[in-house]
Amino acid sequence: MIQIFLLSKSHGPSNGKHSNRSLVVGDAGRLRFNLNSANGCLHFSNRYQAVWYSTPINYPDHPDRFDRQPQILCDSVWIGNFSRRYFEFELFKNQRSDHICVGITHSDIERKGISLSSVLGRYNQSWCLDLHLTPRDTFLIFENGVESDVPSVSYNRIGMFLDNRSLSFYSVTDTMTLIHKFTNINTQTAYPAFRMGAGTALRLCQLC
Repeated sequence: MIQIFLLSKSHGPSNGKHSNRSLVVGDAGRLRFNLNSANGCLHFSNRYQAVWYSTPINYPDHPDRFDRQPQILCDSVWIGNFSRRYFEFELFKNQRSDHICVGITHSDIERKGISLSSVLGRYNQSWCLDLHLTPRDTFLIFENGVESDVPSVSYNRIGMFLDNRSLSFYSVTDTMTLIHKFTNINTQTAYPAFRMGAGTALRLCQLC
């Protein structure tokens, strides 16, 4: 499964390539899905801590819900001076897995339809890392709707660190290796967000 941790205190990974993961895991806080935003392809278990992609089901209509895109948001986080948040996830996939995209977005992302303004990464107020899992692991990053390649690295876990107005992605083992860093995130309120493909799953891990 994918495990996610949220760092809520005032220290975390450095801006360098490597950092000691043990310095941040002890400060994990709580993170919750916004269930009203969940697309019908996303299924839940474990008291709504685990989610995976499967056959569509009918959820009640809601203005926050993605009706066509297989996406879900979490509760908002504030971005600004002295604001730090750290998330970490561990990927589950099978031989037919498609891709999973993780990042942050502004709340104005479109919830209805299939336009680019409804797609995490393609929407011009979102920043994310897209892991294409087949036929081989390929990493793409999206900033304000613009796609770029980044070198793929060996990983079991991916960390996502918000530090003031920057957003960094790390490959996580006992140390943390920087994959990519966005600077000058131009929103004060962001929503951690996931776009899931076939054969992928994630589980929120609450450590406190």
